[in-house]
Amino acid sequence: KEDQWSGANPAQLKGNVRLLIQSAYPPHPHAILRLPSLQRRVTDYVKYTKVPSMEKVLQKIGPAAQDPTIQALVHFVQKPNAKVPADTAVPDLSALSAFLQSTYPKLPQESLFAVVDLVRIAFLDPRVSAFFAEEPDHKTLLTLWSPVSDLSSCPYNLRIVMLQLACNLFTTPLYPNQIVAHEKLRETCMRLLTGCLLDSHANLRVVAAALAFNLAAFNHNERLEKRPDKLSQDVQVELVASLVEAIRTEEESVEALHGCLLALGLLVYEAPLDGEVVDLCRAMGVADTVNAKSQVEKLKGEPLLKEIGQELLT
Repeated sequence: KEDQWSGANPAQLKGNVRLLIQSAYPPHPHAILRLPSLQRRVTDYVKYTKVPSMEKVLQKIGPAAQDPTIQALVHFVQKPNAKVPADTAVPDLSALSAFLQSTYPKLPQESLFAVVDLVRIAFLDPRVSAFFAEEPDHKTLLTLWSPVSDLSSCPYNLRIVMLQLACNLFTTPLYPNQIVAHEKLRETCMRLLTGCLLDSHANLRVVAAALAFNLAAFNHNERLEKRPDKLSQDVQVELVASLVEAIRTEEESVEALHGCLLALGLLVYEAPLDGEVVDLCRAMGVADTVNAKSQVEKLKGEPLLKEIGQELLT
């Protein structure tokens, strides 16, 4: 008895303990597959950091560009000597919010994208994105996204900067939670995303896929920590259905296909096997849809086709 209690074979004892734990809490079947792109926490969300020519932006905005609030915003986003965000004083964000809510709806449509582009750059600073994430009812962001209500008549340049702004919301952990919790914000974001995933412009499809990736990664990280999903089943099903359709119709952009496959994989990985996401994948024949892309000359070299189509889904 003394020999048994002292553990004469530590390796065997450790193995027995592991076996007991796995018997009581069996790992998800996906955990034993070869999925290097999915079996890790996502630490970097897609963000859009390019700063455009301020001269051109101000020309596009028109007379409103002379307003002190816009001038302060331009000075801030240029950050001529800033090595880190704290080196540059944040402009008066309350004044910026009031200006955008009152002036943006009155601007001509051709000027809107330039305003959104300025805000997109400002949101790269977590202090700015955190301020607006805590704004009651998200009036400023919803004002900037108001053209989403009629996306079919929204010009390409405005749609793409609205998508890029949506990606830059992930500079603070506060905003993803708000997208999940705030119904109108979530619905507007999803309308923008799904409305652009099938667009004829490849660049729009790429950025829409990036936004889908950010949302899926936010949910995936929680799932890896064995916490409840952040995205509701309804949102996940809508995302999966839209991504599958985007994958089915993609014939030319490897970058768009890559983003869609990665977002789809993150949503499916370790999803409940009896849940709506896995049921939808079975019903839609998603494995066949993904594997069919291997026959498309421009797309067949995408590595995720094997990892997602042949390993995860099959």
